[in-house]
Amino acid sequence: MHRSNLKHRWISPAVIFNEEILALEEKLGLHPLVCQILSNRGFSSLDEVEKFLDPNLGDLHDPFLLDGMERAVERVASALHNNERIVVYGDYDVDGITSISLMVRYLRQLEGDVGYYIPHRMVEGYGVSEAGIDRVIEMGASLVVTVDCGISAFDAIEYARGKGLEVIITDHHEPAEGPLPEVVAILNPKKPGDRYPEKELAGIGVAFKFCQGLNEHLGVGQSQLYEHLDLVAIGSVADIVPLLGENRILASAGLEKLCTSEKPGIKALIELAGIRGKKLGSSDIVFGLAPRINAVGRMGDAERGVRLFLTDEMDEARELAKILDSENRLRRQVDVQTLEEAREAIRRDINLDERWTIVLHSENWHPGVLGIVASRIIEEHYRPTVLISFDETGEGKGSARSIAKFHIHDALKGCAEYLDAFGGHKYAAGLQVKREQLDGFIERFDEVAHEMMDESDLVPEISVDLEIDLLQANDSLLSSIERFRPYGPGNPKPVLVASDLSVVGYPKVVGTNHLKMRVRKDGYQIDVIGFGMADKLKEINTAREKISIAFVLEENIWNNNRQLQANLRDIKVSD
Repeated sequence: MHRSNLKHRWISPAVIFNEEILALEEKLGLHPLVCQILSNRGFSSLDEVEKFLDPNLGDLHDPFLLDGMERAVERVASALHNNERIVVYGDYDVDGITSISLMVRYLRQLEGDVGYYIPHRMVEGYGVSEAGIDRVIEMGASLVVTVDCGISAFDAIEYARGKGLEVIITDHHEPAEGPLPEVVAILNPKKPGDRYPEKELAGIGVAFKFCQGLNEHLGVGQSQLYEHLDLVAIGSVADIVPLLGENRILASAGLEKLCTSEKPGIKALIELAGIRGKKLGSSDIVFGLAPRINAVGRMGDAERGVRLFLTDEMDEARELAKILDSENRLRRQVDVQTLEEAREAIRRDINLDERWTIVLHSENWHPGVLGIVASRIIEEHYRPTVLISFDETGEGKGSARSIAKFHIHDALKGCAEYLDAFGGHKYAAGLQVKREQLDGFIERFDEVAHEMMDESDLVPEISVDLEIDLLQANDSLLSSIERFRPYGPGNPKPVLVASDLSVVGYPKVVGTNHLKMRVRKDGYQIDVIGFGMADKLKEINTAREKISIAFVLEENIWNNNRQLQANLRDIKVSD
C-alpha cells in the first residue's frame, strides 16, 4: 500500500466571518479569499495579521522570560571573564549540529575559550553520556553547555557533577515527570512552571534565546548574533517545529540570511544542493539541506557537520559538503533496503485490522535510518510506528513516529515499565529496550493506542482551508497566498477544494509514480500534478464522472516557462 491508496477524510474549517479581517482586502492589498482563509485560521485583528505577514525581529520575546536565564548568563559571563574552558555538548541531528555551530561561533566572537563535543550515534548514542562527559573532561572543560539535549540525562549529569563539572542545560524536549537534573540552570520552555510564552522552540531556538540573553547581560548589541540566523533557520525548519510566532520570525529572517550567507559551509551546501541563486523557502531546507546534514549523524560521525558550519575556508567547506552528500546517497540506499524489509515484515507479521500500532525490529537495521523509515511506514499505513534495531547483546535502540491524534511521548510514558529509556516530542521519540521486554512493550504500546485514540483517528485527514470555484485559482490568488511564506507546521500552504470538475483528455503517469492531468470547469482549465499519486489514475473515469480535488495552488517553472498548476493532495470522484 502506498500513500495514494489511503482514504482521506477532508476536514473543512468552520467559516468565520470576522469583519475586521475580511476588511483587510483594501488595507493590506489581500485577495478576499485569502482574507477568509486568515479568518478561518483564527486571526482576529489587524495587528495579528500584520505581525504574521511581516515577521519582525523587533517582536522577539524578552529572553529573560525563560526561567533560569539570569543564572545561565551570569555563569557563562563569569567563565568568559576568567577564561575558563567552555564545552558545548549537542545532539547529532540537524537541530543539534546547527545549535552547536551557533553556540561555538557566538561564544568565540565573545573571545571565549570554547570547544564542542557531539556524540557518535553508533558509539555513545543520543544525549549526554558518561563516556561523553569523560571526553569533555579530557578537553579541559570546567563548564558544559548542552544544546538540544540534557533534560533527561540524570545519571550523566550527576556523573559530571561528581567530576567537578558545572552544567547548563539548554533543551526543548519534554522533561520527564519528577525532579529535574541538578545543574547551574535549565533553559527549556517546556519545563514545568516556565512562563515563556513560546513552548515549541527548536533546540536551536532555545540556544538562540540564550545567546540573546547573554548579549543583553553583557551590554552587547544583537547585530553579530543576527548574522547566525541562517543556522537558526536551518535547525528550526529541519526540526519541524510550528512556524508561528517566534519560530516564524526566526525562520523568516533566517531564510533571508541564508540567501546571502557568507559562511563557507552554507555556501558550499547550497551550491551542492543546486539551489544557489534562488529565493529560498522552507522546502529548500527540508528537502535540500537538511537530509545532507542529517546524513552524517545518521550514518556515522556528525562532527563533520559541525566542522562544515565552523570552517572559514571555502575549499575545506566544499570537501566537507561532498562528504555530506556522499553520506546522504549511502543513507538513501540503506533507506530503500530497510523500507522493503519493513514492508515485508508488516505483510508477514501484522494484522492491521486488529493492530492500531506497528512495531518492527531487526538485528540488521542501521539505527540511523529508523526514524526516516518509520515516517515512510506512516505515509503508507497511518499507524503510530516504532522501528527497533537490536545489537548482539540484545540491547535495542528504536525510533518512534506518530500520527496527528496520538502523542507518542505520552504513549511511551504508559509503556515505561518495559523501556530502559525514552525521550522526545508529540510526533517523534527515541527509546531503548531489551529484547526480553520487547513482547511486553509491543502489547502494551497497542493497548495504550486503544486507550488514547478512537478508531476514526486512524483515518488520515486533509485540512481544507477553503472551497473555491476553479476560475478563482488564478495569479491574483496565488500572489496573496505567497505572503504566508515561510510555510511549515502550524502554517501549511493553504489547501483549496474545487468541485464539479471535468478531466480534459487522458490523465497519465509521469516520472516514477506521479499523476498528471488537466481539469476544466466552465471553460477554465488548469494543470494538475499529483506527486506519488499514480494509483489515483484508476479512480478517474474520464467518460462520465466529475471530480473534486483538494490541492495547493502554485507556479510551475520549466525551461523558463511559468504557469499555474494545482499540486494535488487528494481526489474524490462524484457519486
